[in-house]
Amino acid sequence: MADFLLTRITGYQTAAHRGVDAEVWMRKTAEMSPRQSWLDRRTDVFLDEANSRGLAAPRKVVSALIETAVNEVAVRMSITPVTARKYFTDDDVRALVHSAAESMSAEAPGAQLSDLDPTHTVPTALAGRTVAGLAIITELAASVGLGSEKADLVHELAQTLSLITAWGISIETAAKAGRHVGAVHEAAIHRTIREFERGKAYLAEGIVPLDGGDPNALAHAFDENVAALRGEL
Repeated sequence: MADFLLTRITGYQTAAHRGVDAEVWMRKTAEMSPRQSWLDRRTDVFLDEANSRGLAAPRKVVSALIETAVNEVAVRMSITPVTARKYFTDDDVRALVHSAAESMSAEAPGAQLSDLDPTHTVPTALAGRTVAGLAIITELAASVGLGSEKADLVHELAQTLSLITAWGISIETAAKAGRHVGAVHEAAIHRTIREFERGKAYLAEGIVPLDGGDPNALAHAFDENVAALRGEL
């Protein structure tokens, strides 16, 4: 930022010494500088406030939410949406975050689930089915977010997610039949070991977890999982 400001000041002085009208030069320079739109600024306010509460949301969704709120103000005041923006302040944007946080209070926003004491018991079959469903949702989200230009990455994710789905379904099926949860085909065990080995390779390359987890602890956990799975073969 300091370098950017220094460049602007130096440029202004140079233009002035050349006899160029400084005010005109400054105005034209400002017009060429990138500016955030009203919606971009309000979206930033929303995301900053959400982040302070341990919440996150896609930027496009937040922008759409703010536009909807502004349109509601416009209808209520019988004015245009552009005019309504004058009455929609940063505090109004933060109020949207507060409202969203209150509606999500049952989800304990910002808390790590592993830090919360269990309050409910869930049937094993339902837990397995839930795991499979979440894997499919993850694949759908990846397909939307990554697009066809990153087909290789989507393919890699699909391999892991298909295994998560398979393990989840096997848990559900075994629980309903009263069998041991480990009732899976040998191929699933071999494929899962391969995926854990791939995960270890990522860690060895210096790729760190997005959630900031300890890579060393994760690598150790992978080793334990691989050893346990190989013990089943």
